[in-house]
Amino acid sequence: MPTTSLDIWKNRLLDLSRRNRLLHLRAGASGVIALTNPPAAELFGLLTRKRKLEFADALTPEQRLDALGWDAPATGTTTRLDRITPPKPKVDQLATDRAPADQERALYTLRLRARTVLGEQGINVLYVAVGFLEWLTPGAGETFWRSPLLLVPVELTRSVPGGRYSLRMTDDEIALNPTLVYKLRKEFGLALPELPDDDDFAPEPFLAQIEALIAGHDGWQVARECALGLFSFLKLLMYNDLDHAAAMAEQHPLVGLLAGTSSAAGLATPPDPLEAQIAPPDAQYALDARPPEYCYQVLDADSSQASAVAAARTGGSFVLQGPPGTGKSQTITNIIAELLADGKRVLFVSEKMAALQMVYERLAQSGLDDFCLELHSHKASKRAVLQTLDAALSAAPPPSDPAFPYAELAQARDQLNMY
Repeated sequence: MPTTSLDIWKNRLLDLSRRNRLLHLRAGASGVIALTNPPAAELFGLLTRKRKLEFADALTPEQRLDALGWDAPATGTTTRLDRITPPKPKVDQLATDRAPADQERALYTLRLRARTVLGEQGINVLYVAVGFLEWLTPGAGETFWRSPLLLVPVELTRSVPGGRYSLRMTDDEIALNPTLVYKLRKEFGLALPELPDDDDFAPEPFLAQIEALIAGHDGWQVARECALGLFSFLKLLMYNDLDHAAAMAEQHPLVGLLAGTSSAAGLATPPDPLEAQIAPPDAQYALDARPPEYCYQVLDADSSQASAVAAARTGGSFVLQGPPGTGKSQTITNIIAELLADGKRVLFVSEKMAALQMVYERLAQSGLDDFCLELHSHKASKRAVLQTLDAALSAAPPPSDPAFPYAELAQARDQLNMY
């Protein structure tokens, strides 16, 4: 496969322009709120100590609800709520640069959008940006960039409807802006220092280290400021995967088929339902003549679903499609169970978190949850992954039932087939 095909895919994943808020965060941009209190270093320390920080405002619960339904005022005018002067925040209270009513609406929108992405895709996109690199592009005049540096994963909550918003750090790891790291390395040859693996990590020495690194660039500086916003860098991670696996991708028949540079001749085709050959250790059996003791499906399946399971077991490459409610998740669950029995590993990927959760719940109901490792969800923290691995390694072998009436099951199936 020509390398250009991969290059086209990779370039479509990257946005290194000023439109990307991970590279240039405009003041007052939608989906971002500047945090003015506490100062950056103190805020970072409070969040990493798992403190729950409340936002300070001057609105009553009724006024907060009123702010969400308030129409935007005409240019040059102010509303009753917008004229309220916010109180001076306490040391451990969060303050923003917004008027109280505007702050209420912005926090409501941020929380709603973050929860929507978390529920649909299982990823957290709400971060507190701590520290900004302000820099200029050589030869581009006064083109000014303002890029977040440290990204602290957080969640925005409120105890009761109409109550104050609170912010706390989640179990995800703190990240150094990966998009900025990539751009500086590619375009300027600058390698930002890696984050130390230290529970007592403090931002100030790290930001000072970056300041020393950029000392030779005129107009570049590090600002000790913070902002709460929605940031996503999943496409860059996909870019890195394509970049690192380029050699493997070029040789893979499915990737070549997607790129239009190879035919489907080299792909295994799914077997015909009546001719599928399933191989237990000692013999070959047709699909319906397969002994029950070699059948590891955990859920009911009709003939079309059983054919899909057979195709998966024989290594066939196929597309299984159907409208909602026709048993696709049920079939995937059976495929995973059968392949587990064959000693194989299965990677189940979905853009929607609901699809992953549905299959996981069915496997758990069948007693196979110890074999499942959730890696792409808000639950997939380092601690949760280690606990799941420990449970799988220490799990006892599933008990067998020698008294199970396999012969009666085979006889009943033969009678149904004869009918």
